[in-house]
Amino acid sequence: MPFKKGQGKVVPKPGSKIGRPQREKTTAQIEQASALIQQPWRYLPHTLAMELSGGKWLPYDYLVFLSHLIATVVAQGGGRIIVEIPPRHGKSEFISKWVPTWFLGNWPDKRVVLCTYEANFAASWGRIVRNNLVTHGEPLGVSLANDSLAAAYWKTSQDGGMITAGVGGPITGKGGDLLLIDDPHKNWKEAMSITTCKGIQDWYDSTFYTRCEPGATMIILHTRWTENDLIGYCLTEHPEENWIVVRFPAIAEEADILGRKVGQALCPSRYDETALAKIKKVLGTQKWAGLYQQRPAALEGDVWKRKDWKYYKITPKCSFIIQSWDTGFKKNDNLRTSYSVCQTWGVFPNGYLFTSWPLVFRPS
Repeated sequence: MPFKKGQGKVVPKPGSKIGRPQREKTTAQIEQASALIQQPWRYLPHTLAMELSGGKWLPYDYLVFLSHLIATVVAQGGGRIIVEIPPRHGKSEFISKWVPTWFLGNWPDKRVVLCTYEANFAASWGRIVRNNLVTHGEPLGVSLANDSLAAAYWKTSQDGGMITAGVGGPITGKGGDLLLIDDPHKNWKEAMSITTCKGIQDWYDSTFYTRCEPGATMIILHTRWTENDLIGYCLTEHPEENWIVVRFPAIAEEADILGRKVGQALCPSRYDETALAKIKKVLGTQKWAGLYQQRPAALEGDVWKRKDWKYYKITPKCSFIIQSWDTGFKKNDNLRTSYSVCQTWGVFPNGYLFTSWPLVFRPS
């Protein structure tokens, strides 16, 4: 972890006396610095991932971008990062597996806190990181304490370690120097629930945030769902944290952070433009905009606000009436599976619109 001003001096002043504990700590710092010089792949999360995976982990451009950003923010201390990224683009493997491995491989006396939407799922990442450090402990110079090896809570011999928990649940143990939230929303239904989102927000304020050690780095990572999801809440209600927001739309738009051309896929080797077009067709505009383009729509809509809706028992007098039809008649549609919809709109003298209940039917 970064040192505050005036701290972290490896070499004592000439003539000063050093006690045994301080001497041992100073020696360990010198050995750590020497290991970094001899093993430059340890500098960045993505180079460590490539080295320890034997080249199996693939350094996609957007993950390399994140790697440099995270290393810089951790070195500075006290940073806050938000990452908006589409599903199935390798975000969890990098953030929940390789970043904690990198962090504890370089600072084994520090602690990582990782939370996801469900406790057992979070613990599975804790197990993976723990096994990573067991397998690669020798080159990293890290060993685990024998008396604390549970997947959800384990420690290094240097008194660091990792704690995992489900969003909304308790976070046991001490605080964290690197705090991660990876996918706090389980699915679309829960993300659409105002009550569930409020519970996640309260948990973030009262439980997760209070685990920050001085100088801790926090990273919140998930695909966008609505303006009321955790990222939306943090940006709106906690702007004082000075969030660094990284937005990776599946299809590049203007002023792309990676310098992609408009319309270019984020990871063509996994999902090219054709594959993404099929996904968009299945999802529909609203879900595609949030989940894949990271531009979530408000739960109540951008134009018609629910608070402005009024209901009438007696239809008010209208200046004129408009009727709209969306017919579903198709040639050779023998099964009669397509619906047709009719809506009747009235325009008031004051300019407001009125609509009757839509008529939806299917030919028999």
